[in-house]
Amino acid sequence: MASPRDLGEERKLVREAVDEINRVVAAKLGFRVELKGWEETHSGIGRPQELINAELDLCELFIGMMWRKWGSRPTKTEGKYSSGFEEEFERSLQRREETCMPEMSMYFKEIDESHIEDPGDDLKKVLNFKKRLEEEKFILFETFSDPFDFQRKVRLKIENYLFELKEKEESETEQEIVKQEANSSNDQNIDGVSNGALSPDGRKFLDTFIQKLEEEEWRDEISQAEVARFRLLACAVKQSGNDKSYLGVHDANIIYKNKNDHYGRIEISELINAGLRNFNDENIPLWHWYNLLESEVGRDFLPFKSINWGGVGVGALKVMRLIGAEFPNDPDPINRSMFVSNWFSKEAPDSLKVEALRFLKHQGKVGDLSTIERELERSDFSTLKYALEALVSIQYQSNKLAAAKTTLQNQFENFDENLLAKIVEVLPNLDEEFHHQGIAHRNSTIRLECCRKLIKDDKLTIEEINELKKDVSASIRNEIVLYLQSCGHDLSDQEVKGILIKPQNRNYFSALGFAAKRTDKEGEAYYEEYLFAKNLNMSEHQLRMRSSEEDFLRMLPYFALCKKYFKKYGDDLRKDIDDQFKEKFDNKFSNLKKAGAPDKTLQSLANMEKNLRAARTREGLDILCEKGCIEDLARIRKFNRSDFVSSSKNEIRYFKKYGEWEDLPHLANAEKFTPLKRSLLEDVSGDAEFRDLIASAMYSIGNKNLNQLVELEMSPLILANLLRKIPTKQFSILSMENILNLLGHKDEQVRKITSLKCVISFSKSWLRSTLSNYLNNDNQHFYNVIFWLDLGVSMKKSLADHTAKIVLNEDVL
Repeated sequence: MASPRDLGEERKLVREAVDEINRVVAAKLGFRVELKGWEETHSGIGRPQELINAELDLCELFIGMMWRKWGSRPTKTEGKYSSGFEEEFERSLQRREETCMPEMSMYFKEIDESHIEDPGDDLKKVLNFKKRLEEEKFILFETFSDPFDFQRKVRLKIENYLFELKEKEESETEQEIVKQEANSSNDQNIDGVSNGALSPDGRKFLDTFIQKLEEEEWRDEISQAEVARFRLLACAVKQSGNDKSYLGVHDANIIYKNKNDHYGRIEISELINAGLRNFNDENIPLWHWYNLLESEVGRDFLPFKSINWGGVGVGALKVMRLIGAEFPNDPDPINRSMFVSNWFSKEAPDSLKVEALRFLKHQGKVGDLSTIERELERSDFSTLKYALEALVSIQYQSNKLAAAKTTLQNQFENFDENLLAKIVEVLPNLDEEFHHQGIAHRNSTIRLECCRKLIKDDKLTIEEINELKKDVSASIRNEIVLYLQSCGHDLSDQEVKGILIKPQNRNYFSALGFAAKRTDKEGEAYYEEYLFAKNLNMSEHQLRMRSSEEDFLRMLPYFALCKKYFKKYGDDLRKDIDDQFKEKFDNKFSNLKKAGAPDKTLQSLANMEKNLRAARTREGLDILCEKGCIEDLARIRKFNRSDFVSSSKNEIRYFKKYGEWEDLPHLANAEKFTPLKRSLLEDVSGDAEFRDLIASAMYSIGNKNLNQLVELEMSPLILANLLRKIPTKQFSILSMENILNLLGHKDEQVRKITSLKCVISFSKSWLRSTLSNYLNNDNQHFYNVIFWLDLGVSMKKSLADHTAKIVLNEDVL
């Protein structure tokens, strides 16, 4: 640590940081950081600067700090240096040029403009020194605003240095193991992997490459694969202080196409790093290189990759979650807790913490709970949701009630739906006090379940009922309405409407560019349900009377009459549907006109005729679909193929039961037709559930002719959902032509699902042949296809299937 004496507070904070690093990080990595500065040497015998220089020549990391002072002139230097700091810096710089050590970092404290305007001799030297570093660009430097900002940066620098040192140590250990194995095997490589950066083929390649470069027409002699291999070597050979260099996507795929060449261990490690760094993009092959290294050193090399705080660490944690992590069996300090502590150290990026929490959610242990709880207590928005999910998931394995209590005691809105479903099953087993606590929770699912439990036990207080009447969730407000009715409260329609439909005060800007008032669609749908149920409770005579009196805007009594007494009025409903409710509309319009309705009202009604008749036709068709009579197939099919009405979930369910091959092209396009209104919480298309229902119906109709089914024209989202539904045995009967077409589909998700289904459905030999043909085909290649087919080719069949199934389940469309 080198600096003039005007940075005393910063020097003190560096010492505090080093003490903390030794306690928290260094010891677990098997290191100890020893900090040296002028404080330790002034008490020695001899020229103080000479004592400092002796220690300087042993250091691995040089931390330089400057502010406004240049420092005092050292004694007996023959005028060579103008300050002790300058001597320390220049001596370290000369040693670095000769030996590549020490690693050097400079930090400049920000200076007020007032001082720069009249700098004085000392500050002029500091500014000139900084300008020199900017121009030479040999030593990187950072600025800091205050002592604690500086302490954070230095801590991060030292910790990263330790992690790099550990990675280098592990790499050297692996190389020594390979060297010993190679010596005991007559210097032959194991599985074609060299112990050094260059395999024998690699050395031969480099010699040939250099010879080609010496040729006058060298550009004509060098291939893409050779350029990629040369770049890989440049990326694999790293030294501290050099610029970071990463292997590009195209080069990585070119090298994979030539994967049967022999590569050195350092090259393979860099190829794995590239795959991990780009794991989210699925565009750099990973599994082949992973398998090569795993066969020699075991799967526990991944945890060491995970302590790299860049993209490599995040990717390593993703793979550890997918295939299962194996931690080193070494005694302390290299153990599981060391890695977990590193993932959640103060300076670790949020992206790494999030992925670590996702890993622990599935593979965490009780011993990890304290670490996760500390992360939860930080209340960091980036990690809060994932920390709570991990905590609840681990608790659930050993104590379901404790997991439920933790869920209730922590506020959140969004949560893992599968995990929340498990917690909901446990909630009824908690004491009543937790249910009262739960109805004030931010998550609507928890509020709803606690509300239902208290209703079941008849434990809701008047105050709670009044609060729940105003709940933002229409589902909860509906529960309160049903509860009040069951208790004998005679609520008027207006009172029910006031509870179920809440005014939306805020405006939003519509697609047309003007402000429009928000509407409570969910509340309105529940109110429609309430009114319809109320009509269903009426007698036939009452419904007939009400039907004759109602206007065309709402025909609930008529539809209730047809649904409740379907055998008697079903044919009347069919007649109105076939007529598209034209006669009924005309009658209502004529009656209004005879009654003397204003012209403005009549004109408004006339303008809405098409939409109103379409809405009534849709409601009538839904009743036919619910009744499920096969004789209505032609009628429902006719409207499905017209653009007069929208599609609905009831209609899709009907076709799933009775549909035929001719209906498939029209089902494939059903999501294009958005309902005109949300009625009875059913007519909500364009969402994931609706697409899934369409795919389910199409599979039910067409599964006997699977090859023709996947050839039909449909949206990528429908096709992706359809592919998910095909069982393994059936998927394996798809023609090679269809599989290749799906692997070459324009949609990334379709290609990915097809690749993963291939991994699960076919043998390794089939996958190997298919991937080879795919790579050697002159047609366009898609990197995510190569990425996932490589999983099936390179990994053990059971592990590849397990991983593919996890990825398919996680990628919800």
